[in-house]
Amino acid sequence: MPLDGGIRGGSPTGGQREARPPVQLLFGTSKRGRTSSVKVFLGIANQSRPASVGNSVVLGVFPCRTDDCTALQRICAVWLADVEDLRSNGLSLAGQRRAVRLILTGDIAWMTAFCGHAGSSSRHPFLMCTALGPRWAGDGPLVAFYSCLQLSSQCRGSPRTVEQSLDVCRALETCVENADLPQQLTHDQHRSIQRRPLLFLPPEEIAPSPLHLTLGMASDTLRLAAEVVHASAGPARATVFCTELGQLLLNRAGVEPAP
Repeated sequence: MPLDGGIRGGSPTGGQREARPPVQLLFGTSKRGRTSSVKVFLGIANQSRPASVGNSVVLGVFPCRTDDCTALQRICAVWLADVEDLRSNGLSLAGQRRAVRLILTGDIAWMTAFCGHAGSSSRHPFLMCTALGPRWAGDGPLVAFYSCLQLSSQCRGSPRTVEQSLDVCRALETCVENADLPQQLTHDQHRSIQRRPLLFLPPEEIAPSPLHLTLGMASDTLRLAAEVVHASAGPARATVFCTELGQLLLNRAGVEPAP
């Protein structure tokens, strides 16, 4: 069943019944408290606090001392096949079979591990886009080809595709990481996807939380947000927006505001 489709069936008059939208489920991990454990959950995307106990289905609480791929693979062995079955076959809702759109969320370290990504410090730090992060000496040709987050609204970065991750997976064959290959993939071949992905997700099905979204690329992302407000509402509203954003980061996330 296509993830972006619905169920079509014959109506009593012989016509086509309107396709029902897919059920959107948040799928993520939450690592909290002083104990070395991680909670894996499914939540409804269109409700407040979907990861809270009353609004989610807990798939399990697992021991985890480090955010590494080995730990994640060990955890996923318990339920990942069921999650993929849910994505492929949908679920029954009010007597109808509905498609399921699974939206990955949670801690950025775990999300990158699910997707086989090298993390926010890599050249392509954003899970949803192939644009380059901060430019470094010698990266001129790469910036010219992929564009760069520092260009803000002028950035020409393109969304990542499932096919790009599949290409890396095919190239790895029996290996788990690029470093294990006798002849490693070049940067243009892996685009910071350096490990075998555990889930193949298009960019529209990845939703990092706002705080994690800004880790590793805060200034570029926030500058782009300010440019959007400036272009749509003018400089006065952009100034108010930046002030409010600085207060929000200070009061809610403990981040000292910068000019």
